[in-house]
Amino acid sequence: GGLIVRAALPLLLEEFGARMYTFLSFCSPHLGLMHNSNLLVRGGLHAYRMWQPSLCLDQLTMSDNKDMRETVLYKLSRGAGLHLFTNVALVSSHQDHYAPFESSRAEVSEAVAKSFLGDVYAEMCEAMLGQVEPSALFRFDVDFQMNEQSLD
Repeated sequence: GGLIVRAALPLLLEEFGARMYTFLSFCSPHLGLMHNSNLLVRGGLHAYRMWQPSLCLDQLTMSDNKDMRETVLYKLSRGAGLHLFTNVALVSSHQDHYAPFESSRAEVSEAVAKSFLGDVYAEMCEAMLGQVEPSALFRFDVDFQMNEQSLD
C-alpha cells in the first residue's frame, strides 16, 4: 500500500497537496525486497519468478533493469514527496518475513551499506526522506508477542 500511495502522490498534489497531514506506512518495502533475510521468502520469490514471470516482483526485487538507478523503485524514491506531509510515520517489524526491516523503515543498515547495493540504497533513502524535517519523521518498530512459530 505504501508504495502505491507514493506512486500516486504526483497525481494527488494539485487537488490535495495542501491537505496532506500524515503519511502512515505499515511494513511497506520502500527499498524493495532485495535484502530479505528470510531464506524461505527469498527462495520462494526466486522460484515463483522462474515459474511465473512477474513484472511486479521484478520491480520489488529491483531486477526490472540492469542499471539499479533505472529501476522503478529507484525512480519512485526520487518522485514527489513525503516532505509535503506534516508527519511521516514508517512502521516496521523484525517479525515481518516479507518486507525487510530496513526497507520498511527506509533506512540503510551497516550490513546493507556494505553490500553491492549500499550506495543505491543510501541514494534512495536520501531522495525519499532527505527533505522531510527530522521532527516530522517517526519510525515505529512493532513487536508482537507470539507463542508459536509459523511460516507466516
